[in-house]
Amino acid sequence: MDAGPVLDRLASEMGLVTHVGAAGDRYRLNPLLAAYLRAERADRPQVAADLHARAARWTVVHDDAVPAVGHANRTGDHALLLDLVHRFTGALLVRGEHRVHRDALASCGDATTADDPWLALGSRTRRNRARRPCGDAG
Repeated sequence: MDAGPVLDRLASEMGLVTHVGAAGDRYRLNPLLAAYLRAERADRPQVAADLHARAARWTVVHDDAVPAVGHANRTGDHALLLDLVHRFTGALLVRGEHRVHRDALASCGDATTADDPWLALGSRTRRNRARRPCGDAG
């Protein structure tokens, strides 16, 4: 089932979501509904983790690195997070999404990062870019 028509109806008839973005293919929840859902989620952490895992996998299909890694970081699923960090490290660093990358590596743990050459390289590259502005040859 395509969620677009359902979200369009929720936006136009009920005001539960609003269109955001130029293409009109992204939506934002009503702030009151979002607060209610966050409170519900706090009472059921496993449900929240499962929803974040589903959201991470959905954003992977759409090649959207930042939300994919962000959602994976909230799942508690170490294997999923490692998979997405491996997949998206280059994209995150090139796009300047250092905070997302740093947070994901912190969740992976120092031992995992040190033992994994790709994670160690990404971590080192991110730290070097943070110290030296683009275009600085020195």
